[in-house]
Amino acid sequence: MSEQENLEKLLSMARKLKALAERGVGGEKDSAEEKYNEYIKKHNLHDSDINPEMNRRVFTLQDSDYQDVLLNVILSVNPFTKHSSTKNAIQCYLDHEDFTEATQKFEYFSKMLRIEKELLMTAFLSKHREAFEPDTHSKKKWRERRVENDAFEIKRQEEKIVKQEINRQKADKMLGADVTTKVMDSGDRLKIAAFNQDRAGQLMAILLESKYVRSRTKIGKE
Repeated sequence: MSEQENLEKLLSMARKLKALAERGVGGEKDSAEEKYNEYIKKHNLHDSDINPEMNRRVFTLQDSDYQDVLLNVILSVNPFTKHSSTKNAIQCYLDHEDFTEATQKFEYFSKMLRIEKELLMTAFLSKHREAFEPDTHSKKKWRERRVENDAFEIKRQEEKIVKQEINRQKADKMLGADVTTKVMDSGDRLKIAAFNQDRAGQLMAILLESKYVRSRTKIGKE
């Protein structure tokens, strides 16, 4: 008899004893409960082994990549668990030990996935940088547009400030306060994004130095 078949036999007997305890009355109920508790203790079983619904877990994730990682983590912890997947969630059955292991393992590899995806995007943009550089026509066209837009925005802001200043001066005169002049300081706010080699180096160092360590110290039930 295989280990899995032996476990099913033990669980079957435990479920029968539990049913007797639940149906029993008075002394019969107490006796059945005592036998049930002795049996599961002897064979190192738990109530959650008898009633799988106590081990039902639902993980909700929006990103399909992370969902694939999580499913592989779950099956690496308990390859026999019943599971189902929807667009945004995974449902499975894990006891407390396996759930803790799966949670910690997913936390580790989801971090590694984020780093590797960022490195991949950085490498991709770096390799094809020339293709993403604006050509002469685009630079000239949109530089002129930006100058026009900036001029219009500055004029609009100046008109707004003038109106505010006029209103303030009127209020100051009514209060008999000194009237002062405000000056608007406008500058070029264009920012150019550049490839960050230091960031890529930091991420690569994390990947090279990182290694997953299994957290549980004993083999969980399958």
